[in-house]
Amino acid sequence: MGVSLAALFAVSAAPAQKKPTKYPRLVADEVLVESEQGLSIVRGRVRDREPGAPVLGSTETDAAARRLEALSEQAIAGGFYNLAYDNRDQKHSLLPPDRFPRLATIDNSSLPGGRRARRGVPQFIWPGYTVIGNASLAETAGRFPRSLPRALMTGRRNPLQAIRPYTANALYVYPAHKDFNGDDLFPANWPYAIASRGSSYSDMPIVDALVLAAAALPAHTRRALEAASLMGPTLQMLLRRNLTGIETLDDYLTGAAHPVVFDGKRVDALAMVEMASTMRPEAIPTQPTLNVISETFERDSDAGGRDERLFDTPAAVARLWRSHRAQQRVVLGPGQTSDPNGRALDYHWVLLRGDPEKVHIEPLGERGQRAEITIDWHEPEDIPPLGGARSARIEIGLIVTNGEFASAPAIFSVSMPHHQTRIYARGEDGARRLERIDYRAGALPSDPALDWQANWADVLDYDAGGQLTGWWRETRIGRCRFDAQGRLNGEIVPRYETRWRDGQRWLVATNLPVRCGGEPDRQPTADNES
Repeated sequence: MGVSLAALFAVSAAPAQKKPTKYPRLVADEVLVESEQGLSIVRGRVRDREPGAPVLGSTETDAAARRLEALSEQAIAGGFYNLAYDNRDQKHSLLPPDRFPRLATIDNSSLPGGRRARRGVPQFIWPGYTVIGNASLAETAGRFPRSLPRALMTGRRNPLQAIRPYTANALYVYPAHKDFNGDDLFPANWPYAIASRGSSYSDMPIVDALVLAAAALPAHTRRALEAASLMGPTLQMLLRRNLTGIETLDDYLTGAAHPVVFDGKRVDALAMVEMASTMRPEAIPTQPTLNVISETFERDSDAGGRDERLFDTPAAVARLWRSHRAQQRVVLGPGQTSDPNGRALDYHWVLLRGDPEKVHIEPLGERGQRAEITIDWHEPEDIPPLGGARSARIEIGLIVTNGEFASAPAIFSVSMPHHQTRIYARGEDGARRLERIDYRAGALPSDPALDWQANWADVLDYDAGGQLTGWWRETRIGRCRFDAQGRLNGEIVPRYETRWRDGQRWLVATNLPVRCGGEPDRQPTADNES
């Protein structure tokens, strides 16, 4: 599976003088540089290692590491050839240099772009190598503090920055930080990177397990995976398939195997090593992809004119439920999904998160390769907490099996607007419709990068046939009537804009009185209003 990149062209950069290090290092002769014009792709090389370096450091006694050592001695494991570690937090959370003496390390010290090029989400890929990396960092300043994975999902960064390494045999781990601390603040789930539960150093147990699993793969298997750009998806599968509590394929086809945030305590590195060592080139799993065939999610869905589509990417599609609908429908296809060895695939469309009474999945096609998905409105209590964190997200996964291994998931996510309070009720015709929406508060906090709030509630009216006739807007100082076209008193068309206040984005109607949603600092006080 591959992802088209915008622009690829070669540039050269002379390597700077390097300081001595315990690690063998991946040194750039040429580098991949990101710019507004696109990307430039280059080659790298690995510095020669000391002959006869041991597989493990002399003090390593854990079972997974010792099992890898035994598999290497038996010439089953492919080991560390062209396997590199990339630390992107300037050694803040660092894989111990003496743990894997044969493991190469990417040297970021001479990359163009300064400090930004050396920290955080990678701006570079390294053709010819499998790379496992981490950055125990988060965006903590400014208006939009959030973890790096959430920043990638919400437009603070481009989702392509997560996809690009994943499709180039690289997998990175980032802490969820405060985005999974009582409340699950992620708007989507995806396989492109791994979010670890906690802050600094929570990424390290996962990084260590991924290195062990990658080194345990037989050499010819890893070459086949690298040639197909499937190392990232395969490492994701090995991690998820061997989490504690995931014993069978049926277990794997549940949300327990595919959390948005991974707890290092659930990682079973020994089981990952064992499974990786048994994988043959002709049995390697693929990465399923998704395409949206039809949907009810809208481009212009609310008073703020916002799109309900958060992102459409090959292995993850995300939607934000913003419209007044009581039900959404989408038909998904498998995109370009295929087995790298031409094996027949079985398609599994599974509900990973959400109320099974309110999500209906209907497989379509002779082999169920497509699915029609109907989602009813979920109240906050309809989505069970994940690891103790309240969530507003519904997830449907596509997992394919080739007779020997299951794939990593492709995930369709829907984030419910639980930063609002909505009341739906059935009309005389039995259909559920929105009766009231309060924009001022909800069960979960809003994300100012995605959501706006407003200082009002709308109470909607319908005729006997279920058609919207208008609504009353209620504020703390009065109420106003809007018709079905959204005009105040059937005459004035509101002009809505967003304003930043108290750490949130607020929607205001710039040409309306305060009691109708106007802007307080530009309108007379309540006492002067007629």
